[in-house]
Amino acid sequence: MNRFLFIILPVFVVSFVLLSCSEENISPENAKISQLEENSFICSNSENIVEIHFTTNAKWSATTNAEWCELSPTFGNSGNQVLVVKVYENSTNSDRNAIVTIECGFDKQSVTIQQKQNNFIELSSSVCNIEGSGGFINLSVTSNITYIYNISDDWVSMTINDEDKGTGGKKTYIIKVDENKTTSKRTATIVFLGENISKKLIINQEIKKYPKNYDFECEGLFYKILSIENLTATVVGGEGIYSGDINIPDRVTYNGKTLVVTSIDDGAFYRSNIGNVTLGRNIEYIGRAAFYGSLIEKISIPASVKTLYERSFDECIKLSEVIIEDGTSTLYFYCSSNNVPEYFVNCPIRKLYIGRTIDHWPWNPGFSDLSQCEDIKLGSCVTSIDSHLLSGATKITSLKIPSSVTFMGDGAFDKCISLKELIFEDGASTLVYTAGRGSVDTGGGTGGVVNYSMFCDSPIEYVYIGRNFQVSESYTSAGALLDYAPVKELEIGKGVEELVSLRYLRELEQVSIPFSISLINGFNGCGKLNKIYCEGTTPPKFKYSFNAFDSKVYIDCCLYVPASSIGSYKSADIWKNFFNICSL
Repeated sequence: MNRFLFIILPVFVVSFVLLSCSEENISPENAKISQLEENSFICSNSENIVEIHFTTNAKWSATTNAEWCELSPTFGNSGNQVLVVKVYENSTNSDRNAIVTIECGFDKQSVTIQQKQNNFIELSSSVCNIEGSGGFINLSVTSNITYIYNISDDWVSMTINDEDKGTGGKKTYIIKVDENKTTSKRTATIVFLGENISKKLIINQEIKKYPKNYDFECEGLFYKILSIENLTATVVGGEGIYSGDINIPDRVTYNGKTLVVTSIDDGAFYRSNIGNVTLGRNIEYIGRAAFYGSLIEKISIPASVKTLYERSFDECIKLSEVIIEDGTSTLYFYCSSNNVPEYFVNCPIRKLYIGRTIDHWPWNPGFSDLSQCEDIKLGSCVTSIDSHLLSGATKITSLKIPSSVTFMGDGAFDKCISLKELIFEDGASTLVYTAGRGSVDTGGGTGGVVNYSMFCDSPIEYVYIGRNFQVSESYTSAGALLDYAPVKELEIGKGVEELVSLRYLRELEQVSIPFSISLINGFNGCGKLNKIYCEGTTPPKFKYSFNAFDSKVYIDCCLYVPASSIGSYKSADIWKNFFNICSL
């Protein structure tokens, strides 16, 4: 027996050594992975075990790029192999993929493991609180399974655009909550059920609130009768009384009598969770703090409104669009000698339309903060742009002044630091201008001189002038329109007769003066002018000879005039100073 073991043991040792030497002698180029039975697996979202079967002729190793996969073993010798992959439960709401890489020498094989997402139902809200007046809730439901829903109480209803009750994906439901006519708070639930998953929305409703003083209620709005004789009424309310969309009618009927709705009372929608608001066409006054702190996103003020009282729209932190509708009467932002409020305080206005003239306290901006406003348009009924009206509109890049405007107050465009395009529309009436606040930072460069032009803060590069201008009598010494602006392109309309003073436009290289112009205020300080085109056969006159052109312009600039009028220009005051007068 011992002799037998003595003979077998050396044979075994020799065989083992030979096998090991054989495996070690295989070069990386000849090392191979073969008989890989599957190179992709699909798993459920629960914990799984995946077995990868393969054969190698040399040592091998395995790695994975996913932390949620655990490999065993991670290396081995040649022969038939079973690599066990433990796939952990997928608790996320999306499918995920892992790659297991097996390497043997230079040979590399990849196996993909895809694990399905967790079954889920997600609600955009789990608790909603709503006022006693009722209203609507928008609820987004996202899921990857089919579900149903159950509503606990009949004072809550829910609709969706399509017929099904949930087949996966993302859906938006509109939940209607009725007015709470009970004497206590109440709660309802909506439960969404699908494949052992349950999600709940809790709706808490307050007791309905009532104004302290009102005469009647109609279609969810409270009214106070202002005049029995004239049959007029005002909308009244208070903090938290209203929610949802608000539609204020032109008229309201109560006990057989029709009353005209002429105003919105002080604090009517104070800090209210209201959405879209429509104002009636007979409203003349919007009271103090009427919409203060409400959640409106857009407001359109009808032409019937005569006065906004202080704080009427302050702290409306979602109000991004304001429309003041076209009208011939002036809209008055209320103020007095001891009460000089700003308007639309802390409203992130991004879009502003002004359809009529606004009268406000002239030393305040018309709108408290226009720093986020990128779009300002003026309607064709606006006749005056009040002092500091658009001050602080730092993001607007283009502005069109309609032909209806006949006056621009001082500082109306201060701090419009991005304004590059300015258009004064064609018009027959003269536009009276004043001055700006004074700046030394204008793009054209003032050399330290304080610039009091209307657009002193604006880096204007393009200007269209379509009408006559005149400086206000109160600003004859300080008034200016475009001084020091870095204007590169200037167009003048065919109907302009008197050309406004265009001083210190230091980037302007050429200008065309239409035949309609008979009087020019001057181009003093426009030192880069090298081409001037005059269409008129009769040389235009200059209001002030000292303000005409720089000496350098007379020498370097080429003046183009009608061929038949070259002689007239060569003998006319100012024009005769040009060294180069050529034919158009």
